[in-house]
Amino acid sequence: MSLSWAPWMCRWHVWALLLLAVPYAAATTQPVDSAQAGRKRLAANSTLEKVVSFPGQLAYAPVRYTVLGLGYAGVYLVQTGVVDKIVSVVGGAGFTPVYAPRTGAGLRFTRLDCLTKGAALITTASSWLDGRQLYSVEWSDVPLGTALTTEYSIRYRSLTAEAFYGVGPEAATDDKVVYSEEDVLFEFSIAKRLNRFFRAKLDIGISNTSIFAGRNGFTPTINDYYSQASLPGFKDKNRFQGTELSLRFDDANDPGHPTAGRIGKIAGLFFHDLHGDRQSFWKTSLDFTQHLHLFHDRVLVLRGAGEMTQAAEGHDIPFYHLAEIGSYGTVRGLTRGRFRDNDYVLGSAEYRYPVWIPWAKLVDAVVFVDGGQVAHDVFEDARFAVWQIGYGGGFRFYNATTLIAKTEIAFSQESYRFYFTLNTP
Repeated sequence: MSLSWAPWMCRWHVWALLLLAVPYAAATTQPVDSAQAGRKRLAANSTLEKVVSFPGQLAYAPVRYTVLGLGYAGVYLVQTGVVDKIVSVVGGAGFTPVYAPRTGAGLRFTRLDCLTKGAALITTASSWLDGRQLYSVEWSDVPLGTALTTEYSIRYRSLTAEAFYGVGPEAATDDKVVYSEEDVLFEFSIAKRLNRFFRAKLDIGISNTSIFAGRNGFTPTINDYYSQASLPGFKDKNRFQGTELSLRFDDANDPGHPTAGRIGKIAGLFFHDLHGDRQSFWKTSLDFTQHLHLFHDRVLVLRGAGEMTQAAEGHDIPFYHLAEIGSYGTVRGLTRGRFRDNDYVLGSAEYRYPVWIPWAKLVDAVVFVDGGQVAHDVFEDARFAVWQIGYGGGFRFYNATTLIAKTEIAFSQESYRFYFTLNTP
């Protein structure tokens, strides 16, 4: 198979240069001191913060006092030794409720030190009323010698009402159709920590994806406007072998609730079409987040990200593998998959500040703005005239070690969106 190497290699050099500039600067400066940059004593909120957060605090008052009550009950159970007794019986295993907008609500079962010390077995099952489903089994952090760790996973996912508006930065809302996507993924990963801040990882997987008519009331389905000949990827049993090589940089001062530091990732991924449908392609991505500790736990979070998708010579890219913006993780004021094309570029800024601190666990309010666009070639076709902007706010709920839940409401010129996630990255 011959590939269009020249354009892809040119783009790869640009992304690599961008990534290397950031870790080099980080490696040649003093690492973040969590004792200095960490959380300080909380000062009274500014007048502006009080005004901005008051409607949200009022709306969340019932939730707040319910959570407070449960929290103090939890402290009582810990102090009386009840929790220790339960843990001794369970032995490093337990259930956690989960919810994600795309796959619904369910449970996650985790067992630590499964079969070998340090490894974790994680099983997740979730669903929703419209038939969305997710079932996965993951055996992670499995030691391989003294320097490597491996991960094995299998996932089944059924999405019943995905949206497709066409391709390009000017796709119209009137062109919306819905489709269902069913996929099975088998994946093996091997990772090596290069030093304190860098981690390299290789992922190898096989996926089988089927696309068919969606379920969403009176909205036209994908069958009404497209055929297998007119839309790459619109067929039963698209089968790919994917290989991804990634490099991650992380010097954040707290893995669960960072207030200072940087997190970056660059990845190159190749999908090889196993069915001979001429749908092989490359995907390259870069994502970088900077946490700036301001004062009294106020944190400004700046993020920049981009993705480029390049078809192999004479091949097409399945429409559901195109770069896309919309929903959480990109421009939150837009519906998921609102804009798709070969490439995207986006940026966001978040201002986070504590609302209250019960029993040393935190709830942060957040105000954010997102912006981004898709393009056939982001270096040649990027135009601010089609830049999509979203803004909004919400709350982030933490326990002593990590983020456990988020609620956000986001707005754009087209719509508004409400998001809630529970124990989901």
